[in-house]
Amino acid sequence: MAAQIFVVLDDRYVLALIVGELFNAGYEVVPFDDPMFAVRALNVAERVDVLVTGVEFGPGKMRDETLPKIVVRKFPDVKVVLVAPSGFVAPIGVTIPVPGEGATQLLASVARLLASP
Repeated sequence: MAAQIFVVLDDRYVLALIVGELFNAGYEVVPFDDPMFAVRALNVAERVDVLVTGVEFGPGKMRDETLPKIVVRKFPDVKVVLVAPSGFVAPIGVTIPVPGEGATQLLASVARLLASP
């Protein structure tokens, strides 16, 4: 069974690129452009293995590390990969791919998290 990954980004272009890369790598991918919809889906999902998310979602939406903190606290089995600006310090339990490495580093981060206990 392929790992299920939720991707939460408000930039639809970047969202589509990341979803495409993960899908082509063989993962089941569910995209969201609003973090609140992702939280609602996490509440009812049978299984989510990894959450890939950003930190800024525009006016009136979650910002900073709110979504990763919610996921780490409320869904401890879900691994989190944070697509964040350079210099951002992630909450405990969250992985940030090396900036500038693009899709290769993101896929490596996801694979490493899925292989970890």
